[in-house]
Amino acid sequence: MAGFEELYNTHGKPVYRFLLSLTGDEHRAEELLQETFYQAFLHIDRFEGRSSLYTWLCQIGKNAWLKECRRRSRFADTPFEELPLTAPGPEEELLDRERRRRLRLAVQRLEDPYREVFILHYFGGLKLKEIAALHQKSESWARVTCFRARKIIMEELADEMEL
Repeated sequence: MAGFEELYNTHGKPVYRFLLSLTGDEHRAEELLQETFYQAFLHIDRFEGRSSLYTWLCQIGKNAWLKECRRRSRFADTPFEELPLTAPGPEEELLDRERRRRLRLAVQRLEDPYREVFILHYFGGLKLKEIAALHQKSESWARVTCFRARKIIMEELADEMEL
């Protein structure tokens, strides 16, 4: 049990930040964090060591979040890419509302896996190596996918500015 407490003390805050970036809601992120560590406790014997513990915990948390989204009626018909990304601060809200709206729409229009890799890296704060492990791909795959997603978004935003 002491080992699991150490696992929580080491990875609790980073996993919480990841979940907060997915949900945009502190309360939901806290609930998902509890569910994540509960599932990790139940299934720690399934951890194979092919990824870091942090990556494994983020995958559990992401799966719990997706399960919750499917369960909730208000998100039942909303695809992953249309869920809110983050909750902005009041100062950002006044200064950057339109820019964030355009960025969010551009991200939502990305096709998978570009959308998911972009969200996990830029909004979730995951390293490309961790994203690669989540997808069971190489780090160079994650790097190229993220680069292409960013390029698509930049081109789309540049086109909008020309209108």
